Amino acid sequence: MRIMIHKKITVKRVVHREQRRVALFFDFDQDLIDQVKTIPGVRWSKTMGCWHIPEGVDHSRYLRAQVVNSGEVIKSTER
Repeated sequence: MRIMIHKKITVKRVVHREQRRVALFFDFDQDLIDQVKTIPGVRWSKTMGCWHIPEGVDHSRYLRAQVVNSGEVIKSTER
């Protein structure tokens, strides 16, 4: 029997320190953090309380390849 654990990442475009970034919001999960850390250009923002990546990185494809294959669910939002 295989048990799927679903997690949610909220993806939001932001400007951080005068740079366009894509913020990744999710509840604390060390396994997920370890996966997110493999994304090129990822940084932690203490100010925003989230991980963020350069806007030019194809985050949706990368997250699907690295995270969704582990059973997590991604929710994208544009604000």
